[in-house]
Amino acid sequence: MLSFFLSGLNGATSIITSESDKVHPHSSRFGLIEYMADGVIFLNYLREGSRKSVPRLLEITKMRKVKHSREIMTYGVTENGTGIHS
Repeated sequence: MLSFFLSGLNGATSIITSESDKVHPHSSRFGLIEYMADGVIFLNYLREGSRKSVPRLLEITKMRKVKHSREIMTYGVTENGTGIHS
């Protein structure tokens, strides 16, 4: 129902969040978001050893009708907002 309502709104952008599946970490918990959405952005973090700083990672796994980077990028969150590091 929600997807039909949202698809009828011209010019509107909606953001839906979902937990990842424990068995398949690049899939949403219930496996529907990837099919309903025009774009899927996967946020993760990298824990290695005993690092004091844990890098946050961003990957665009799906973006219909738009050419996009396939690279995994780091991003940061500060008091001024969010920024992607190249």
